[in-house]
Amino acid sequence: MNYLTATQVDDHTVQKSLAKISDILDQFYRDIDKTRDSVRLHESTLGRDELVEFMRAYLEGSITIGKYNKRYEEMAAKRFSSQYCVSSNSGSSANLLAISSLVQTGRLKQGDKVAVPSLAWSTTVFPLVQYGLIPVFVDIDRYTFNLDLKKLSEAIMSHDIKALMLIHTYGNPVNMDVVMDICESFKLILVEDTCESMGATWRGMYVGSFGDLSTFSSYYSHHICTLEGGLTATSNKELYQVMQSIRSHGWTRGIDFDLSSYEGLDEIDPNFLFLYLGYNMRLSDPQAAIGCIQLPKLDDYIAARTKIANLYIETISTSSILNDSIRYMCTDSRGHSSWFGFPIFVENINYDDLTMLRHFLLENRVESRPFLAGNFCSQPVTQKFKHIADNLEEVKIFHNQSVALPCHQSLSEDDVRHTCSLIEHFLGKNNA
Repeated sequence: MNYLTATQVDDHTVQKSLAKISDILDQFYRDIDKTRDSVRLHESTLGRDELVEFMRAYLEGSITIGKYNKRYEEMAAKRFSSQYCVSSNSGSSANLLAISSLVQTGRLKQGDKVAVPSLAWSTTVFPLVQYGLIPVFVDIDRYTFNLDLKKLSEAIMSHDIKALMLIHTYGNPVNMDVVMDICESFKLILVEDTCESMGATWRGMYVGSFGDLSTFSSYYSHHICTLEGGLTATSNKELYQVMQSIRSHGWTRGIDFDLSSYEGLDEIDPNFLFLYLGYNMRLSDPQAAIGCIQLPKLDDYIAARTKIANLYIETISTSSILNDSIRYMCTDSRGHSSWFGFPIFVENINYDDLTMLRHFLLENRVESRPFLAGNFCSQPVTQKFKHIADNLEEVKIFHNQSVALPCHQSLSEDDVRHTCSLIEHFLGKNNA
């Protein structure tokens, strides 16, 4: 059965209304007070252009998945060197889509072990557990703050690991030469969780272009923003089609599945045919329209973040107190970090004093946060699922002595110097 085509508002009417809205927004952004009296962890990348495009989709009646999602997915796939990309309502959903598609196509099965960094975010881990997989937590490298690749190899040989859920920590690309050798040698499925590292590169190739699947986030605090949102990229057509289905309730509508092996379909409306266990993870079209505006701005945002990170490094290096007390994230010359934040490890400090440092920063209107979720194995939720956690000495130390500082496109040089001077004052006073 074919359904009626939805009536679209004509372009002239939409453009006429948008011109009036645009004039109002121009005045709004001229009048708004942009002075800031605090150093925020994150600040919005959204502005006039994004709101106009959001309103365009809204006024046209493009609400659920439609032409703007298609355009956004095509832009992202091209940008991150994948054949296909599936949009979703969050980076967490992007991870869930990736793992769900691997299990539902039989590439992974319940009880399989998957390596994951011990310094992690919850929804990197939870899809594994939700699909009956067993996370094998691997320790981190004390200098790059990424997965320790030597310990990864040891874990693979000890635990018969089938896949790697890789995080490029806070935008810092992992040594992908070694990772790809490991995955090839042990025949591992590679999923790149690139939610906090959009735009980072290794040997000129975007992280997220190496894995069998890769995930991205466009949450408010991340490199680009679509209010909420995620992307899952792959060059495997079967995984692409299955993820499209899982994202939309598990049904087949609009997806070119080969149904020749299925029987008894004559009495099922093809518009309401379900092949997979699914969810509603869809990104609305107005949000996707924002993504089409945000994605071309990614390079500028990363350049601004890199400038801020370099200033942190310079300021720390020229202060005897900071240079002796702080270890920051080391990057490889073959890679380029997209600097989701500026994480630091503070020498000779305990958790109570670290908490006092964070309170001192906040009293002086500088925000900070724990580094990801710290040692994820220390989270109470891990008591509720089977996992393996061997030799995690480094991340246990990091859990009590690390903090993430602001590093984003809206910070000024004065913000960085102010933040560093506060830390210098606190450490100098405490070490006196």
